[in-house]
Amino acid sequence: MTCADRNLTRPVTVTVSDVCSNSSTCTSQITVIEVTTLPFGWTGANIGTNAMGSSSYLPCSQFGTFVLSSKGYTTNLTDVQHAVYQTLCGNSTIIARVTGLSPLQGWAGIQMRESTSQGSRKFTVKTQLSTIIRREARANNFGPTNTLQIGVLLEHTWLRITRSGNTFTAYSSPDGTTWTLRNTATFFMAGCLQVGMFVESYNNLATTTATFDNVSVTGNPFPLAGPGVDNTLEEQAKVKIFPNPTSGEVTIDLADLSGKPVEVRIFNTQGQQIETYQFGEALEQERIDPLALQRRGVLDTHSGRRFGACYRENI
Repeated sequence: MTCADRNLTRPVTVTVSDVCSNSSTCTSQITVIEVTTLPFGWTGANIGTNAMGSSSYLPCSQFGTFVLSSKGYTTNLTDVQHAVYQTLCGNSTIIARVTGLSPLQGWAGIQMRESTSQGSRKFTVKTQLSTIIRREARANNFGPTNTLQIGVLLEHTWLRITRSGNTFTAYSSPDGTTWTLRNTATFFMAGCLQVGMFVESYNNLATTTATFDNVSVTGNPFPLAGPGVDNTLEEQAKVKIFPNPTSGEVTIDLADLSGKPVEVRIFNTQGQQIETYQFGEALEQERIDPLALQRRGVLDTHSGRRFGACYRENI
């Protein structure tokens, strides 16, 4: 079934056979529905008890649409909003296009914040789909928010935030290709942040709904160091993958990790982990065949699409 079958009733035939070649067949009428739960890796949360918000995802929309709603309003010291986020560590980026906001008195935006606490440190950029966007930065928990209003053209509905160390930079764009730098702020935030979208209303009784599409995030979902992790390594191990992209077998150069336990994880384009390879004592080169996953029905690829691999190192 595909999105073209949504809300339609289709016949589905099932045949069951036993070891004696006896078989039984039945046909049922199945109504196809669009599942609107958030994609794998994304979490929805109310920030502040007054938010009473919700979130969903429309996979059959052209560019994948997130729908967020919330009540309540944010002040200089505390936030009230509904947020959808992934936890990413280290340098990271989020891009999203705000496609709708109702009513327009509310706000829709993207952010990087430490937690769902109302007074969390944060860096945000948000819009009312007007000629002004607002950048907010809170450098101390429950401290005052530094707010900057920036004039933009009405078509600047694409928003982007990048993190490099403790420097956070906001951009806007009319098309997701040509970006204009809007503001940069440098202050301490934790190594792992909640990176995603949010919506805020303008009072405790009104519900504001925002829609986002073309959402993309880059970053590491695992901490590079932490309790119980050996932090004595001075230089990050170098890992090479070739050929990349590939239409077949992949060779992983693990020369720097030779003789050590290594785990390789395979993710699909939705961020879902679909396979794990473990090497107790890695050789200088290990080979895996991602397309074997397709033959097993684990990985769905389209004709003519080349497989591109990436790697993530946890130290």
